[in-house]
Amino acid sequence: MIMYWDNVELCNRLGQGLTWHPHDSREWMWRFFDIEHRVKTPITDAGIWYTTLGGKRIFINNREGRTNVIEHGLPAHVLEAMQHKKLIVVLDNSTEGQEYTSGMFWRMHLTMERHGLPNNSLVIITGAWGQHEQYLKWCRERGEQPRAIFSYAPCSLDAPGEKQPTMPIVKAMNNPDAKDYLSLNQTVKVHRLEHVYWLIKNNILDKGLVSASHIREGSMQVGHWNVGKSMTFMPEVSLEEFKLHMSKNLPLHVDGDWTEVHPDTANLGYYNRVLHENSLLYFITESEFVQNIPFITEKTLKAFSSGQPFIMLNGPGALEQLNTMGFKTELCGIDTAYDAVQDPVARFTMANQELLKWCNLTREQQIAKIQDSMQDLEHNYELVYKTFPGINLDNLAMSEHQHGRAQRSELVQQIDAIFEYWGQ
Repeated sequence: MIMYWDNVELCNRLGQGLTWHPHDSREWMWRFFDIEHRVKTPITDAGIWYTTLGGKRIFINNREGRTNVIEHGLPAHVLEAMQHKKLIVVLDNSTEGQEYTSGMFWRMHLTMERHGLPNNSLVIITGAWGQHEQYLKWCRERGEQPRAIFSYAPCSLDAPGEKQPTMPIVKAMNNPDAKDYLSLNQTVKVHRLEHVYWLIKNNILDKGLVSASHIREGSMQVGHWNVGKSMTFMPEVSLEEFKLHMSKNLPLHVDGDWTEVHPDTANLGYYNRVLHENSLLYFITESEFVQNIPFITEKTLKAFSSGQPFIMLNGPGALEQLNTMGFKTELCGIDTAYDAVQDPVARFTMANQELLKWCNLTREQQIAKIQDSMQDLEHNYELVYKTFPGINLDNLAMSEHQHGRAQRSELVQQIDAIFEYWGQ
């Protein structure tokens, strides 16, 4: 199999504020597939044509000004090669946790049909776990033949930090001034803001190390948030009350100044060991929450590299995914029933209630629970560095991640089988 690399200009055409680093991306993908790659050569032999969208989401529709990648992003010669079963296009969406919806599946099918693209000529690499199963279920329910393959690959993960002889949680346990929990919410998203409001209303904000950016009318310092007509996860709360309390307490900084006035974007994804050495539990507000499938990023890895127990806001099944990767998730008596709850409002409430229970324990009780789970915490600590060797030294080490490598190997086998079926 050959990987063709002639799409350096693609992102400029797609727009959406995309960035493109052809040398880095080409090297990363060479390690991803471990196959021959050709740059700027005619498509003669069967192979794949890869593009990454620089961390932006891939949209298969034209609504709300979003670009239809298939229709407006793929060059004519690529579409022609797909039509003749010479080429399988691989769209890399692994750095975003976007969940593909029924409408997006329909538009993808219609677009592929309109351009005469054969089934399985499109592969979407996604950081959302279980996406292909969800897609196959959608096809079965509607009597549709699957037209694409969704391949799971863990998100490109930032450094968990250099392994220390003593786990940060041990230092926190010996620190009488350590806070009950750590909650990092620099990049603004609705579930993070409402989580911070929940902390304020339940009078436990001062019991934790908490970061949160400054709220602005209709927008935030990173990304944007339309205030809308009501709260998303706390519908009983009025927006006026929410804004009142948030304006009194935000911004909150524990790991750099993230306001629009003084941006400190160099801290994005940064592992600040000191914060973990001064907190007993990590409340993870992952990149995605409302969607029905989980998405794991470096935010979760930080719990393992610190040896901390954790509670997380994520899609349902996130703890199950971590279990399949070998990590222990039943820690310190925390009720993990929230992980199986599909309703995001109920899941939000249940996860935050577990944090409240933790904060209501005495320090002696918290330490005792951590000690009871120390064997599992040490297991996670060892596993994260064994599974992600050298990740703090090289951004490309994600391709060496054992779980990710297995997924990639499976994908290459699938692509080989498709070309064999096509007679290529």
